[in-house]
Amino acid sequence: MAKEYQLPKTIAIIGASFSGAIAAKRIRELDARARIVLLEKGNEVSYSLSGLPYFLSGEVKSIDQLKKEDENYLKKFFNIEVYTQTKANAVDTKTKTIFTTSEEDLTELKYDELIVATGAASLYPDGLHSEIKNHFFLRNIQDTLQIDRLFRSAQKRILVLGAGSAGMEAVDACYKRGVEAILIEKEEKILPMFGETITCLVENQISGKVKVFKNTKHITFESNENQITSATWNNQKMPIDGVISCIGIRPRTELSKSIGLKLWQDGTIKIDDHCKTNIKNVFACGLAASVPTRDGYHWLKQSNISSHTALVAAENASGLSSRLGKMAHSTTLRVFGVEFGQIGLSWKDAEQSYGKEKIARIFHWSRDREEFLSDGNRIANELIYLKKNQKILGYETLGNNTKLRLDAFSIVLQEEFTLSDLKYAAFPYFPSAGESKDAINSLASLAIEKEEHRLDLTEPKVILLNRKDYFLLQVDEEELQSIDIDAHFPIGLIRTNLPELLQKFSRSGAKKIATICKDGKTARLAFLVLKDHNIASTAVLGGSLLYQEFSKQSVLS
Repeated sequence: MAKEYQLPKTIAIIGASFSGAIAAKRIRELDARARIVLLEKGNEVSYSLSGLPYFLSGEVKSIDQLKKEDENYLKKFFNIEVYTQTKANAVDTKTKTIFTTSEEDLTELKYDELIVATGAASLYPDGLHSEIKNHFFLRNIQDTLQIDRLFRSAQKRILVLGAGSAGMEAVDACYKRGVEAILIEKEEKILPMFGETITCLVENQISGKVKVFKNTKHITFESNENQITSATWNNQKMPIDGVISCIGIRPRTELSKSIGLKLWQDGTIKIDDHCKTNIKNVFACGLAASVPTRDGYHWLKQSNISSHTALVAAENASGLSSRLGKMAHSTTLRVFGVEFGQIGLSWKDAEQSYGKEKIARIFHWSRDREEFLSDGNRIANELIYLKKNQKILGYETLGNNTKLRLDAFSIVLQEEFTLSDLKYAAFPYFPSAGESKDAINSLASLAIEKEEHRLDLTEPKVILLNRKDYFLLQVDEEELQSIDIDAHFPIGLIRTNLPELLQKFSRSGAKKIATICKDGKTARLAFLVLKDHNIASTAVLGGSLLYQEFSKQSVLS
């Protein structure tokens, strides 16, 4: 029997800056005959949004390095029709017709399958409008080039609004280029998506390199001829030369709403795990859509997740049956020479989802190579978990090779590991790349010891805020001068000097002895000695290293 001939499909994609272009290329890999049409209302196609801060910092020398797969590339190598400066005004899903306004005389387009990849738009701060010439967003090529020109000018005081990941990358770029930056954050701490431990470590690293104003909810601006000249906050007025807004984004789904796509309350498109919408032959991907997670559908504003949704939408629009897995939020940053990241739920998110009484966290210092090797560095690790079933909820880290540890935890979260699963999980070992007992094993072991009440561990901030309740006992061999200890007894001398120690403890009026050492390990052993003698005690989590970080006034203020 002769094979039935099928006409080539027309697959239209609205939005071409990132996920739309990824979807278009994947369709071509699957279907050599399909007509693929990309519609983009702007003039830039398929550029690296995540690379923009690297261009500003000078690490990427040419903006062209961030847009190698441009309009011409897509046309030449993938035979994709690309229409820039073309706005999709309406879609008739019954006749499968897109109505457009275009500089290229494309007024309507018939399709067989439609992928909506309209992305997200930056939020405008109160008091600023689109006519202001020196107000920028670090989310597109044009604004990035204008910021670069401002960096090269004589006037170089930049106000950065928002201390999330984008804001941190913006001030890092300013610092590397010798530009004075002022960072404004409305929340009580920078990096609101991170827990207070990693935030504390990062904030202390950037101290003195950038001026930071937290808990600043109201700013007013003065302008002249559509140029911002000054800003006022916290009763102080300061002349400025430009503003970079990094206060957040919103899904660009006005068109989706108008054609009848179902939206979540946050404005994102509802899709299933095939990236299908509620309308037949219409898919959605990228920042316009929420995705499935372990705890329902959420809007995860990440390039890697946008890429995954683009691939799944493309494959299913091409006739396959691909599915999204359970996604997890993650953030990885490198600013001011510090690498840090987070995956899964933050402490704040976990608190909102489960309640403070049902969750716990544990901290542990590890090293990026064995201690007997020189030039090793410490790594901060914090694990968030449910107390009852000990299921892992999230992980945060600071130190070298952050992404490798986050990669491991992406599987941990996807497979819904518990503490006991992690305690004896076998990880590859290499002396110049880590310790024989992996940090992940150590975190789980510590958490289990704590939950089974074999260890009592107290966070440094709790002790600092209730200092009179704790008798701080340092148990290192050498006495530290950098923290306010109440007594120093090396661990080997605690048993033989117990009467003297108890006398000092009694005179102090404190309720508990808090054992402390450099990294927390020896302090835990000292706690066990005191526990054996039925002495009220605890060990300071993270040791004097973490205690000193929290001691700094910039964090406790």
